[in-house]
Amino acid sequence: MMAGYAALLWLVPVWPLLLALSLTLPAVRPYGIRLLPWALLPAALVWLVAGAAQLGWLDWLYFDWPLFLYAPDLLMGTRITLDSLSYIWLSLALFVWGAAAWHSSWVKDRQAWRFSLFFLLSLSGSLGLSLAGDAISFYLMFSLMSLAAWGLVIHEQTDFAKRAAHWYLILAVLAELVLFAGIVARAAELGSTDLAVWAVSGSSEWSLWLIWLGLAVKVGVPLLHLWLPLAHPAAPVSASAVLSGVMIKAGIIGWWLLMPSWVMQDSVFVSFMPWLGVATMVFGAVFGLMQTDPKAVLAYSSISQMGWLIWGIGWVWQGAEPSLLMIWVAWFALHHALIKGGLFLGVGWIKYSTAGQGFIPWVWGGLILLGLLLAGMPFSAGAWLKMQMKLASVDVGLAMPYWLLLLGSVATVLLMIHFLRRLAKLDTLSPDQAKPVSRMALVSWFGLVAIAASWIYWVAMPSWDSGALIDALKPIVIGLILATAWRIRIHKQVQSPPGDMVVLLEWFGRKLAAWGEGYQQGYQRLQFRIGAGWQRIGQGYQSFLQRADTAEKNLLNWPRFMQLLGGLALVFWLLLIL
Repeated sequence: MMAGYAALLWLVPVWPLLLALSLTLPAVRPYGIRLLPWALLPAALVWLVAGAAQLGWLDWLYFDWPLFLYAPDLLMGTRITLDSLSYIWLSLALFVWGAAAWHSSWVKDRQAWRFSLFFLLSLSGSLGLSLAGDAISFYLMFSLMSLAAWGLVIHEQTDFAKRAAHWYLILAVLAELVLFAGIVARAAELGSTDLAVWAVSGSSEWSLWLIWLGLAVKVGVPLLHLWLPLAHPAAPVSASAVLSGVMIKAGIIGWWLLMPSWVMQDSVFVSFMPWLGVATMVFGAVFGLMQTDPKAVLAYSSISQMGWLIWGIGWVWQGAEPSLLMIWVAWFALHHALIKGGLFLGVGWIKYSTAGQGFIPWVWGGLILLGLLLAGMPFSAGAWLKMQMKLASVDVGLAMPYWLLLLGSVATVLLMIHFLRRLAKLDTLSPDQAKPVSRMALVSWFGLVAIAASWIYWVAMPSWDSGALIDALKPIVIGLILATAWRIRIHKQVQSPPGDMVVLLEWFGRKLAAWGEGYQQGYQRLQFRIGAGWQRIGQGYQSFLQRADTAEKNLLNWPRFMQLLGGLALVFWLLLIL
């Protein structure tokens, strides 16, 4: 059993790669979209068996949990780890990528096979980094996921998609280079790539800063977030779901795995990460409320929600047992991934379907439920996780200000209200433009909504008291009051273009290009004047050479030379006589 399961574990990232390789055959390309759900089959089997093992259903099969595999001859020693934490990351990836795979049936153009290719490559990287137990494997899988996602962003080939893909690729490549430098430096310092060793071993600050910076781009930290609000609206909805639901979480996983999480209590990161998380929450909320495209609103909402996870990592690093606290952060990431995947896919059902279809009111109901779940409504996973993290903070002596929870939750409520308003104003398609309804895609979407609403009751037995319910209701009530007051008293949409700072950078680039063009023209004028001067000098020099050549020819003409010499002698004789 264990040998077969180990082989299946290796297949989790390898199987999507093999399917991607099959798309190089022209005969397979027409079936590329249909292959996508099958790419998750090994991951689903691993997830089911591992879940049964954690529940104690496989004792008779002698199943070891947690599971550690080691291949010393592969790369520099490849390790695969499947424990409680990596199981949560695998669950996160499996659910969202699975729903996105079914929704990719909307991609019907002639380049659908190319979308399938990049989808499979990025899926392989996403699944692989969830199980990575060594730094080299994590980096390779992380890079595969990030760089292959460029093909998902640019797929529709519109001007906006090309612009978004341009910025995505620039930031992704720069981040990969910085991250690679940090990983190589830390591996050289420690003499090992085993992440279990990295977790308990300190390193020089500059190598840790390189790792932190390389992953901060993927997380969407303000000033490094430029790719995110452009890529999410540009990509097809199935790609947007995984970009926001799964890929953005890879930076959080990387911070936990690649940095010395067990010895971070006295590091500089502990002091600034919580404040960076708060700034990220506010930044994403402010710019999200200035968007008119519902997908752009969700993109900035993802930035705001990542503020919770950034704060959570700083909170985890303060504890004496960070691995226990990290479980709460991982569950919070799972909660956000399910909801954000459902919201982006729900935009597709509203955008690509006609208003007269009977399931549309149910889709609206699901979207409203997802918005409430994200805001932490009572009896939801979000409300329970925030309450439990607050209690855990008290138990370990860590500060978790109530106003921080309230501020982040109110911001989320406002963003969800704004998202639903903008989605309601979205232009509907005519019946001949509507996408065909895939029953499996529709079932997977409602299934994702159901999982998002109920998953916490699978893994825990939440208990609620009146204080917890009131705390969960406060941000929703405050958000509704603020949104209503804005509509009544101000009723004005303040707008900011998607990408915010990208517009400023592009303006600066245009100014720099114009200055460079002016400099080039001035240089050309100066060069022309210098060239004209040199030309005149050259012409004078050539005239002098011609005169000298003429004089030389006269001297070599003996008859003329003798006449000249005789004339000079006559003049000299006359001078002597006189």
